[in-house]
Amino acid sequence: MITRIVKCILFLSIWATPMVAQDWQKLDGLAIEDALNSRTLDYGEATQDFFPDGRTSYKTEEKNWGRWRVKYGQYCSIWPPSDVWVCYDIETKDVGLWLRFIGKDGNIFTGRYVDRD
Repeated sequence: MITRIVKCILFLSIWATPMVAQDWQKLDGLAIEDALNSRTLDYGEATQDFFPDGRTSYKTEEKNWGRWRVKYGQYCSIWPPSDVWVCYDIETKDVGLWLRFIGKDGNIFTGRYVDRD
């Protein structure tokens, strides 16, 4: 009986660990800065660079420049010609390989870290 229980616990612990690793984890202000500062994300159709001085570039066929900052535990950005800062919650998964930005309206943008050229 004990052997059967131990095998069951071992089986469940082996399968539970990968499931936990797949969960999205919300980042706080300092973790957001660490996750974005001097990094590049690939969204599939575009890439975005985050510079330490607060500049950010978003490149599809053209490169667009904006500003980024962390305020009240969220990532915020502004993209000219707009003068409105838009903020997102940030979550990560797979040991920080993926980030997703969640807007107030429920829109989600997911990116993966890539190396700079």
